Amino acid sequence: MFYVYPDLMVFPFSLTAFDCEIPEVPEGVNHSCQTARDRSYCSLSCVNPDTHAFSESVPQFYKCGLSGLWDPPRGENFTFPACAGKHTRYYDISTFIYFDFSKILVYAKKILK
Repeated sequence: MFYVYPDLMVFPFSLTAFDCEIPEVPEGVNHSCQTARDRSYCSLSCVNPDTHAFSESVPQFYKCGLSGLWDPPRGENFTFPACAGKHTRYYDISTFIYFDFSKILVYAKKILK
């Protein structure tokens, strides 16, 4: 402890940024991370985009700054999203319903008489 003036205490301190630890990358996900100054940036892609896609929207970059927290947040324990198999639609199903209102009108007229 250092005393400069009788009523003032001076404490030495230093500021250090939190380390941005790269979260575990799920199987089937490519990641590319870079650090620029005091920020880390990671971009993600599926290993095989022809057969797999992210099951939720993924930003262009995940960012981590001085707070040591990744943004956008993903709950208490930050994890990168996983890729899931995507399926191509094989069938188009359509239908047509024809309803003859003239018969209903004839029946309604009989009831209302």
